Formats: sequence, C-alpha cells, structure tokens
Amino acid sequence: MSTTQPHQQEPHQFPLSTAQLSCLCGTVKEPGTLLVPSGQSKTFPVASHMCHCNSCRYVTGNILLSGPALTTSPSRASLAHCTAYATSAQFVRYFCTTCGCHCFTQNMAIARKELDVTTDPSSASSCPDEAKIESDDEEPEWYTNSGLIERDPAQIEADAPWATDLVNTLSHMFIADTLDGGIVPRLSNPASTKIPLFMDGYSDEATSPGSATSLESVLQLRLNNSKSTSPSSTASSSCLKAACHCGSVKLSIRRPDYAVDTQGVPARYIAEHATTKYPAWFCACRSDRTGNGAWFAQPWTYIPPANITFTFPVDDDDDPEGDERQVTVADVFQLSSSSSSPPNLPSGSPSTATATAKEAVSARLSQHRSSTSTTRSFCRTCGATVFYMHDERPSVVNVAVGILRADDGALASDWLDWVPGRVVCPEETTERTLLRALLG
Repeated sequence: MSTTQPHQQEPHQFPLSTAQLSCLCGTVKEPGTLLVPSGQSKTFPVASHMCHCNSCRYVTGNILLSGPALTTSPSRASLAHCTAYATSAQFVRYFCTTCGCHCFTQNMAIARKELDVTTDPSSASSCPDEAKIESDDEEPEWYTNSGLIERDPAQIEADAPWATDLVNTLSHMFIADTLDGGIVPRLSNPASTKIPLFMDGYSDEATSPGSATSLESVLQLRLNNSKSTSPSSTASSSCLKAACHCGSVKLSIRRPDYAVDTQGVPARYIAEHATTKYPAWFCACRSDRTGNGAWFAQPWTYIPPANITFTFPVDDDDDPEGDERQVTVADVFQLSSSSSSPPNLPSGSPSTATATAKEAVSARLSQHRSSTSTTRSFCRTCGATVFYMHDERPSVVNVAVGILRADDGALASDWLDWVPGRVVCPEETTERTLLRALLG
C-alpha cells in the first residue's frame, strides 16, 4: 500500500495541523498532524488508494474504503476505546466500541506482536488482506480512514474557509471483487486526471505500461456479469442476502411490492422507477461519515423492517427441528408504521445457548443512540455498519449497502434503484470533487 503519489494535485494551503481525526461519539480523537503528508508543505490533500475489495466492503458496510497512512501509532487513549478485529494475519482493523466508526488499520507485516484480537480464519478473498504484499521499511504500519478527517474546531472556526478536498486518490484497486465495477466509473475521472485502475492490488511495480486496466474493462465487468447471471437468480429472485465480514450478522431481505402494499412507507422511500426495488443513495452528513469512517459518504438503501429477517444459529435441545432461527427486524426492534418509540433491543449474553431471538440479536449487534431520535447498529465483532433507524419513520430502516451479497455485484442493481444525483447533506461534504462526481 504505497503512499507514493503518481498524480499530484495542486495542494490546498491548509496545514494538516488544522485538522483532527474523530469518530462520531468523539471518544477516538487524534490530531491531523498524525497523517502522512503528500509533500514537504504538510498541507492537504493527503494521499490514499481507494479499495473496493470484498473485505473492506463487508467489514465497514460502505461501498469502498479510503485509508490514508499515518506517521505513527494512534494514541493509547484512542486505541483503548476501540475493538480490534483481524481480517487476516496481515491486517488488524480497529473500530470505536461505542459508535462503530472504523478508525484505524494496522499492518502486522511491519509490526509483529501479540494482540488480543478476534480472527476470522474462514475469510477467503482476493482482497488486499489476503494479497501478498511485500513489506519494507518504507511501508506504513498504521492507516486511518478518510471519513474521520475533518477541521479541528480548536484550530479553525466552523464558518471559516477550509480545505474542500482532503484526500487525493492514488488508484482504485481490487475492482474485480465488485463484480459490476461498483462506483468506479463515476469516480475514475472526477477532475480530468487519469487515476490508475487495478482489477487486483496496487504495487509500485504495477505502474509499468499495461498493468493497469481501462475504464472500458471496468464497464465490461457489469456487462459480463449480467450475461452470466441467470434470470432465476436475479430478476425472479425473492431473497437478497446480507452479512457482515465475520458472519455474526446475517440478513435475508425479501422484495417489496409497493404496487400492492406501501406498508406506510413515505413516498420519498419508495423506488421511483421500479416497484420491486428499494431506493438507494448516498449521505454525506457528518454523522454518517464519522459513524462509518470508511469514506466521506455512506450509501444506504431504505427497507421496511418487516421485509428484513435475521438468521442466526441456535443450540437448543428444545428445538430439534433445525439449527437456525429467524426473526424480522420489525419484531426484534418492536417497530411498526405507527410506532414512534426508540428501537427496543435488550442486552443479551452471547454465551447463552437458549437465548431468545432478541437476546441472540443483541449478542451480535451493538446499538449507538447517536441523537435524541436516531439509533445506529453495527456488528459487535467486526464493526460493520448495519442499520440506521429514526424514531419518526419506523416504517423504514436504513440498511448499509456494503454488507449486501447480491449476485449481480456491489451495487445490487437488480434489487436497488439508485437515485441519480441524490446525495443527502451535500453541504456537509469534506470532498468537493468527489461529491461532484457522485452528483453527476
């Protein structure tokens, strides 16, 4: 994961010292000077690759991950507020235990030491976690995620001019994992600067002629996948699977039929162009950015809670018929179209073999009350963003797009109706150029 910048943009003259790295709840906080500068001026933008691999999507719940390098380890105080999760023997991710923000990644090829982490030995992917990355003294040990970077209110006032582009993209890598190209076509040329595209990983050797792929090849991914995916598994499919990286949270989503029953869903959250798809768009608000951490924007799809089912294993002698139990999100959180109460999820013990459905879900899902009317849910083990719920619209639950396991690819286009040009809270963006690319 080199930080050498092949296409240097003209830097904004805003020092790294005017920024901070912060999660949503604020328990994880570091100075902007911890970022590796792109040049001698130590000003924004900093540099990062954009990773589209399966692991980065499944472990964060975002559509991609942008991770600028750090000069040294985060403070002990910040790490003490994080849960560590190893996606492989090489990379350990750290997410805020309170709000679920993915904050840091440690390259264990650089610093081998014993850590108290949870490892998923069954993980198998062509992602950078599994790639053979040659290590040397110049390889960074620590990375943060771009969603944490923001102005430091102690250094610069909220209404004062500040940097509008914080991260310069070095490349898009592991595009092949998306199956459909993901959002790479929308981001690959946001500022008339050709950004290298790689189906697999990036390395310094990969800059040789012919090693990068073309935008046409990325677009061909979606075409090839649509041809190879049978109609029985796409258009007529009645169930969409979703799961976090570690597999503790597994969901089954059934298709909507808004032509028959709107289930009290506000018109804004009903797909405009297809009554059998769910709407999807990005949100660039600070809460979503710092609640997830992976990027400057979070992609959501909006689904009635009665259409989402938790599936989890049970070990119960009183239930000899099967080894799985299912319960809808509506039942777990006691949601209905007429309810205006906060989601009700009791605490539970993950070691209780005969746990009730609610207790079993609670053992897997952490809740963060991020405001007086909103609740965010993320996997206790790997930190993947899963849900966002608002008390005033209990008929719809936000589901993180990054955990979807659609046959047709990361965008799940057979299931989701992506609203062109819709990005919620664009005024809160930290990436003006990338925002323009999303807006189209």
